[in-house]
Order: sequence, then structure tokens, then C-alpha cells
Amino acid sequence: MSFTKELSARDTKHIKQANGKFAAMAACYGMGVFNDNFFRQATLLLAVVAGENWYPGAAMALFALPYLLFSAPAGWLADRYPKRYVVIGAKSLELMAMICGAFGVILGSWALMLAMVCLMGTQSAIFNPALNGSLPELFPSHYVNAANAKLRVAATGTILLGVACAGFALDAGWGAMMGIESGRIIVGAVILLVAIAGLGVSFYVPHRNAADPGASFPWTGGLKTVKDLWQIRHDPFLTLAIGMVTLVFFLGAVKILIVNEMGIEQYGRGEAMTSGMIFAAMSGIAIGGLISSVVVKKINWHSLMMPLAIAISTVFCAIAAVPVLPLPNFVHLSLILFMLALAGIIGGLMVIPSQAFVQLRPAPEKRGAVIAACNFSVFSGILLSGPAGWGILVLVKPTTAFSLLALISLGIVWGLTWRTRHHENKCS
Repeated sequence: MSFTKELSARDTKHIKQANGKFAAMAACYGMGVFNDNFFRQATLLLAVVAGENWYPGAAMALFALPYLLFSAPAGWLADRYPKRYVVIGAKSLELMAMICGAFGVILGSWALMLAMVCLMGTQSAIFNPALNGSLPELFPSHYVNAANAKLRVAATGTILLGVACAGFALDAGWGAMMGIESGRIIVGAVILLVAIAGLGVSFYVPHRNAADPGASFPWTGGLKTVKDLWQIRHDPFLTLAIGMVTLVFFLGAVKILIVNEMGIEQYGRGEAMTSGMIFAAMSGIAIGGLISSVVVKKINWHSLMMPLAIAISTVFCAIAAVPVLPLPNFVHLSLILFMLALAGIIGGLMVIPSQAFVQLRPAPEKRGAVIAACNFSVFSGILLSGPAGWGILVLVKPTTAFSLLALISLGIVWGLTWRTRHHENKCS
């Protein structure tokens, strides 16, 4: 499977038509991503103010858990039914989640806020295979990587917008109304309005026939997904792609934990500088995704993975070496900021072509199930990132922790790529 074909005039016309058809689904996705990050950031800020230190970990676990429990049913829905119906159903569930979340924020109920996070995790698990499975149905195969890159840029923008707007919404307002802070009311109103708009847009998603109308329901749930992953191991290139997506998301989650500790504890900086470092890493991934759409036209994606692993490991080691430089702290932080952005760019080059391959490699009737299996693997990695990050930070200081991430990256990518070297002729 290759992304190297040049676009013809016919392809260009096809892509323009496909962009129009995909616009509604992309808009649904963008509004959902905004709402999710806007709400989670607002509740995280409320938790910090209230001293509820348990909340961030619980919220992360409850968001990730549905991906493990419902990946198989979500993949089945994307294969068994037209994806338009799946999107409308997912956006309806999002509206229910936001009603729950709005009451939770306004009333100060942590139970309702956590229920909303869990519902949004379920909604996201259902929506994701339908979204990603629709790209190969709409676009030429050699354009799927570029479409993924554009979607990643849009997603990064809505994530950052949601995170940024949350603080402003909580701080804005007119005091209190009936004992309720007006900022909380604003947060509740925003998430409800965006959810209603998203549900309305979902009805404009174009109808396409189901890929596998006769698919049987996976009654064993997560066990079915584990079985799918076990079968996928026979395809070294698909194994590599899923492994790379999982690794990049794992590294991203661990990096956030390390950067927060590094900015606040090791360098004594505030939330703004620390958030700026996270912003740099996330923006880098979007930039790397765009660059990848050019690079993979010239080079097979899988041959890039080991060189990129060496590159990102080198950057991580450079971050670890920054404290020994005889320079002021602000120079240290500037260097780290630059290298986090560079690591993000490399991560984007790794993850976007891998995601595109996961979408293209399976047969159409199995696409939803394979994408769901990839999601299961990714969120398993994200759940492991918490204990892994905590364990690393117990052993070493934050900057030194990046040298351990370098070793992890090299080891995993080497293990994933060695099998592909014997099957080059199968991935053309």
C-alpha cells in the first residue's frame, strides 16, 4: 500500500467532490473534539481550585475505559450500518452527555461530571471508526494520508481552542446567580449549544451503503478486539502501523506528565509556560502531519519509521542533556520548547502515515473492526502512560526522563520493524 502516486486532473476533481461530502462529518468531529476538551479543561481547573486532586486521574480512566469495553461493538456498527446513521447516533449520545455535564458543572456535582466524561468516551469510541473508515470510501487511496494530515491540523486547532476557551469562560461573567458562579453557567451553555449544533450538522453527512450488512454482533466485546489484534500480528505492516500509532499516543501522554512536572517543579515556572511547552509539542504533531503528506509521496512510509525513531530519540536525549549546559534557565526552557516542537513534528511524521495505512490496509468489510482494534491498542497505551510516567518520575528528574523515553522508542520501533524487512515486496 503506497501513497506515492501523483494526483491527476481527474483525481483533483474527485478530491474536491469528496471534500464537500466529508465536510459535514469533519465538522461533527471538530465540534465534538472542541466540546470534549473545553469541558474537560474547565472541570480540571475547577478540580484544582477545589483541591480535588483525584479528579484528573479518574477522568482520564473513565474517558479511556469505553475504548477498551466498546471497541468491538463500535467497529461492528461502522461495518454493519451506514456510517451516516452511526454519526447521528453518536452525536445524539454526545448531546445526552453534555446535558449531564452541564448540570454537573452548574450544580458542582463531581459524579455528574465524571458521568459526562465516561459518556463522551463512549461517544468518541463509537464515532471514531465511522469517521476514519469513511476516508478510504471517499478519497483516492494515495490521498488518504493528506486527508488525515488536514484532519489532524483541524483537530489540533479545536483541541487548543477548547483548552484556551475553558479558562476564559470560567473567569467571565457577572458574579453569581442564585448562588451559582456565572462562569459555570457559561460553560454549561456553551457545551449544550455546540452539542446541539453538532447534532444538527450530522444530518448532512452523506449516505453510503453499509460495508458489511451481514456482520454478526461481537458478543464477547473486548475479547473479540484482543482476538482481532492477535490475528493482525500475521500482517507485519499492519502490526507496525498500529504499533506506531499506539507508541506516539503513549509518548504524548507520558510527555504531558513529564512536562507538567518539569515546568512547575524542576524549573519553578507557572501554568502558562508549562502549557506553552505542551502547546509546542501538539502544534509540532500537526505540522509533522502536513509534512508527511509530501514525504510519503517519495518514500514508502514503513521505511521511514526506524530513521524517525532514531531522530526522536536523539531529540529526547538532547532534552535530557539541557540541564548540564552552563546557560541561564530561560535559555534552557527556550531550547526545551524548541526541541519539544521538533519531537512533535517527528511524531506527526510517524503517526499520520501509520493511521492512513490502518484505514487503507483492511478489506472494506473489516475496516471498522481493524480501526476499532487500533483504538483499543492506543487507549491501552494511554492508560499505561499514567503508571509509566509516575514510575519514571519517581526514579529520575523530568529532563532525565526523556532519555528513558528515547530507549523505549528505539526498542519498540526496532521490534516492530524487523519483521517488515523480510516482506518489502508485499507493501508496494
